Amino acid sequence: MLTPDFTQAELEIRDRLINQFFQVLLAILSILLLVSLLRIYSTGWLPVMGYHIGTYSIFALLSLNRKRLPYLTKVLVISLTFLFTGLIGFYHLGLVSAGQALLMISTAITAAFINLSAGLITGFLALIGLAVIALLRSTNPSRSIDIIQYVEDPVSWVLLILVLGGCSLLYMILVDHLARLTKEFMLDLSDREQALKANERRYQAFANSSVNQALISLNAS
Repeated sequence: MLTPDFTQAELEIRDRLINQFFQVLLAILSILLLVSLLRIYSTGWLPVMGYHIGTYSIFALLSLNRKRLPYLTKVLVISLTFLFTGLIGFYHLGLVSAGQALLMISTAITAAFINLSAGLITGFLALIGLAVIALLRSTNPSRSIDIIQYVEDPVSWVLLILVLGGCSLLYMILVDHLARLTKEFMLDLSDREQALKANERRYQAFANSSVNQALISLNAS
């Protein structure tokens, strides 16, 4: 179920793209971490900021060793980073969180780089996580953050813009990559079809030539 359904050539292409994802994500996470920490002035220290620092540190370490990591490990690291970050955002901020974009990217990456079944499982886990968070917040509402102040804080808007911009960039890279793979597949299929037709023409010409030679030999005898 978690085994990628790709040929070796396709796997190599996707592995290169995942390595690029690590670089792009590290740059985006660096900016997001800085903006997140800037919220201390308006919200004070929040436990989620500790999660952001820990996630960034681990991701930076893995990014430096990305070429040594197995393909499946890299895909799961990126997907689960988006998944847990999105869920934790919902837990601390409720419906004002920008976690929707993170959860959608997590599901899309898993489906595109592993298979559809893995993507569906990721989406199901995201829904289960949201249901649990909704239950926890409804039965024990969190008052650690002034939502009105958070929504009106310019830093919160900057963070939202960066999250949506980063997710949009990754989504465009993913779609462009898949479009190129489709184009390459169609061109390869067309080349194979042309080669097959050329072989058929050569075979037909050889068969006709053999028949003609046989008829000439019979007539000569």
